Amino acid sequence: MERVLDLPLSERLLGEADVAGVVLDEEDVRRVGRAVRVTHYVVLTAGRPLNVERCNGAPHFVGCDAAGAPDHYALTGLCVPMSIARHGAGPRAALAALGSQVHPVFMLPPIAASLFGAILAGGFDSLPGTLHAVAIFAAVYTAHVKDGYVDFYGRGEDDDHPLTAAGCRYALAGSTTLFAVCTAALWLVVDAGAALVTVPCWLIAYHHAPQLDTNPVTATSGYPAGVALSIIGGYYAQTGALAARPVAFAVVFLALLSGVKVIDDAQDYDYDRSIRKRTVAVAVGPDRAWAVAYGLMLSALALVVGLAVLGPFPTGSALAAIAFAAVAAIARRADPEIATMLLIRGSYVFLAVLVAAVWWQPLG
Repeated sequence: MERVLDLPLSERLLGEADVAGVVLDEEDVRRVGRAVRVTHYVVLTAGRPLNVERCNGAPHFVGCDAAGAPDHYALTGLCVPMSIARHGAGPRAALAALGSQVHPVFMLPPIAASLFGAILAGGFDSLPGTLHAVAIFAAVYTAHVKDGYVDFYGRGEDDDHPLTAAGCRYALAGSTTLFAVCTAALWLVVDAGAALVTVPCWLIAYHHAPQLDTNPVTATSGYPAGVALSIIGGYYAQTGALAARPVAFAVVFLALLSGVKVIDDAQDYDYDRSIRKRTVAVAVGPDRAWAVAYGLMLSALALVVGLAVLGPFPTGSALAAIAFAAVAAIARRADPEIATMLLIRGSYVFLAVLVAAVWWQPLG
């Protein structure tokens, strides 16, 4: 089989729908990650010849990607798509690759926030509560897949990724469909308002990378805003209305988790600065970033204590502020990586104590 054109194709293939005749090497396949419609033919130079077969009447090549997973490269765009997993083949490998995008450390807080919003309503109707929680799961899953896709296939930041580019698109399509179904069901079960307060969670998730994570404000507040909206949406799904108390709790979590995110981003200060990714640490410097972070977290804790004293929050909510303050004091002496780990776990304790205070109000 004759080689018609031999050149780096990553940028060209990503920008063109039709190519007259090209040569793909393994690096190009990894970056493009999709079937390319061409007017002539594609040759994969992987050190061995590839068999020409036919799929739906269209000639194509059946080969292997850099990880050894079987892929299909269509000549006319009519062939079956490439595999989902970069490492391994078959349904088990595909499920493992899709499951790798479920990150409990970051998924549990938004889902718990949705349930916390339902608890604030004073009861729990399982149907709208479950629909909203599943919608939040789908939104966070979307964020994880999109972020990994951008970092690996777009920016080249990550060394590896379990999903092929096509697999990323399938995962995004699946999670978005699940989110849409749950949101539409909320509209039917509750009202249009329940859908309207839920949709922004997906918008933030999908646009986190590469749009929102390059600005100091949106890079810091994107995930916390999703958690805050989860509280409000969880409450609305139960009551069909908004109220001051869930909004106040949402503001608390927005400020608290934004502070944690500033410290989390400080771990990557050197790299982010090298690629001009403007996190708070890059924008104001690492030392000032810590000051900003602790200013946000202390403001959130002060708000909790103040509202606990004044009455909108249960009196026991003050214990959550005390517990998190103790963790934050320890984290202040640690490096950004350890501090982030401590503060994330401290936020779990913070939420757990708030749930107990609202549910039982033992000191109220």
